[in-house]
Amino acid sequence: MWRQADGCESVSSMKSVLKGASEEGNELGFKFWAKMAGVLVVGAIACFILLILFTRAIYAWGSLIAFGLLVAIVLFAAWLHDRKEVQQYEETINS
Repeated sequence: MWRQADGCESVSSMKSVLKGASEEGNELGFKFWAKMAGVLVVGAIACFILLILFTRAIYAWGSLIAFGLLVAIVLFAAWLHDRKEVQQYEETINS
């Protein structure tokens, strides 16, 4: 299927070079794992705070209104995200 050009090395001889290069970059450093642990801890704390606020909203207003409030918050966040995406799209179109 593939023909080897005259005077060129085959692709199979390059596999050892590529393998050696990929093994060097596989190790993730401490900085990456520290950032990952920090993001995980901050995310867990944020979820815990949201859980407390949501359960208090259910207790104070009932489940229907609490879920309505949750939907309103998610829709507002989606609207903000969409507005940002539209602005970025318009900037790429105009430039």
